[in-house]
Amino acid sequence: MAKLCVLIGSHGVGKTTAFEYVKSKLCRSDIEFIPDVARLCPYPVGATTTLKAQLWIFHEQLRRESGSKIAICDKSAIDHYAYIIHWFGKKPKLEHRLIEQLQHYELIIKFPPNPHFLIKDDIRPANTEFQQKIDRIIEELIDSWELQVKRIRDTRSEQIVARVYEEVHSWLSHLTYETEIEEKPKPP
Repeated sequence: MAKLCVLIGSHGVGKTTAFEYVKSKLCRSDIEFIPDVARLCPYPVGATTTLKAQLWIFHEQLRRESGSKIAICDKSAIDHYAYIIHWFGKKPKLEHRLIEQLQHYELIIKFPPNPHFLIKDDIRPANTEFQQKIDRIIEELIDSWELQVKRIRDTRSEQIVARVYEEVHSWLSHLTYETEIEEKPKPP
């Protein structure tokens, strides 16, 4: 069963910066690091996105998450579903599949809107209004599903990466302890 730590929030809020920092500090072969799959999409994304592109991103995220034993994800299916809702409305079948996936999200770290990380690229618009719209959709999903999230409150890069590393390290320590208990031989 997959055990996942996911970084969630709108685009341009520091998730990838924190993800890359954590990845560079952890030297464990038992952890998979799942990058932002939107950047791998073979279809047009950004302002010219299509439902086909967004569905590819959503399903690729789920495929990668489901194929992992322990993973840290730079974004999650929650994020990708928020973009689908924004551009194309709610999709009950996708939402049902996402709700099934939530059981594997053991650590959800939520980033607030933060214009300091917004960059202009071909993936997501670089304006604060759009960033905040996506954040509101993500917050609505968190509330409606009553998800337990760890919230990043800082807006400066150094504090963000330090807090994320601290949360991930604590989560991994807990997983290591659980694994040791499970693997301990039972006395005859």
